Amino acid sequence: PHPSLLLSLHISILTTLFYHIFFFYGSGAHRDLHYPLRRQRQMCIRDSLTGVLQTHSRSNKMPIDDIKFRTTVTHYDTLDQVSLPPDTGVYIHGLFFEGARFNKETMSIDESLRGELFTSVPVVWLEPVSRSVMTEKDDTYKCPLYKTSARAGALSTTGLSTNYVLSLDIDSGHSAPSHWILRGVAMLCMLDD
Repeated sequence: PHPSLLLSLHISILTTLFYHIFFFYGSGAHRDLHYPLRRQRQMCIRDSLTGVLQTHSRSNKMPIDDIKFRTTVTHYDTLDQVSLPPDTGVYIHGLFFEGARFNKETMSIDESLRGELFTSVPVVWLEPVSRSVMTEKDDTYKCPLYKTSARAGALSTTGLSTNYVLSLDIDSGHSAPSHWILRGVAMLCMLDD
């Protein structure tokens, strides 16, 4: 079994712009051990999440193509409130909503408050599950996660933008998912300021 990892990924853009994504990873019996990892060069978040899927794939003897993430937005506002890593998967902190907010009372996406373009997202649990497990409902918004607010990047060999990370399944609340699509709501890893 792999030891738990507390990864604090500090990623610099243009050597002066920093953002923080915190991974609190749990796998196996050694969850009381935490190893900080600090990197100050640009690193692909998508690669880190692929590593989580690979670890889950190996420990459960499943093909990696048969695994996806189940998204759960937790009640934790900051990583300091999290006392233990998840049994499987990873906690992510440091994301922002653009054009909406997360309503902790309804545990769903909601309209932004007046004057708010960006709002912070509570700690998100990405749990690796089999693709056969239903993780979506009719009221699930597949919220795209981007590295920056530009939402544009070079086209990679996978056919995806280098700025796109993945889509997270978020409860769309009182509005249909098409409402949030028309508004262009997305999550961001960092803000421009």
